[in-house]
Amino acid sequence: MKTRLRILNLVLLIACGFVVWQMRANHLQAAAREQKTFQPRAKANQAADVKVVPVPPAEPPSAYVEVATRMMFAQDRNPNVVEEKKPEPEPKQMPPLPVLYGVINFGDGPIAMLSENEGGKQGSYKAGDSIGEFKLVSVSKEKITFLWDGKEIEKTAEQLKSQGKSAPKKAAKETVAKAPTPVAPPPAPTKPGPGKETGGRERACQPGEKSPDGTVVDGWVKRTTYSPMGAVCYWEPVAK
Repeated sequence: MKTRLRILNLVLLIACGFVVWQMRANHLQAAAREQKTFQPRAKANQAADVKVVPVPPAEPPSAYVEVATRMMFAQDRNPNVVEEKKPEPEPKQMPPLPVLYGVINFGDGPIAMLSENEGGKQGSYKAGDSIGEFKLVSVSKEKITFLWDGKEIEKTAEQLKSQGKSAPKKAAKETVAKAPTPVAPPPAPTKPGPGKETGGRERACQPGEKSPDGTVVDGWVKRTTYSPMGAVCYWEPVAK
């Protein structure tokens, strides 16, 4: 009986030792898992060194003056204003000088007999008078001076007289050039009668022939028919 108790105690002792070992092994495994779970993560790799480029200093406002003054779409901001030159007016054409017919002097100073143009009304003019666009500055038997557009024009009496003599010739040429063209006389009236053959029994009417319908000439009688296209005349033999 004692032997069995001893064996039983030994088995129980071995069982208790196994249980203790198993518990210790489980404890060690749990501690390892806990340590692995709560172990701090490895530090991330440090970033590479970055070179910091210094920021260039800001440009002063005066550096942008050229940009502001040369804007393409803002002409009013351009200091160099381009002035458009207006075309110069054409020089004023001087009209023909007055025509001189003679110079007389009754003791009050010379007086020029002038007309504004050839064929115009004649009148007596002295220095200071105006005729047309001209002003008479001085008068003498040899020379006459006019003022036109601020300019003095001096002509001899012969030059002003010859100007009037040449004008009628010019007018005569213009009259000949403008003469109407003579009109050709009207053609002589066409003699009544049939015209050319048309290939049948009838004959055509002559151009310009105006004899009335039913006229008989040399065995032919004139007939006229009317249609929407107008009147058509022809000649046919007289029925026997």
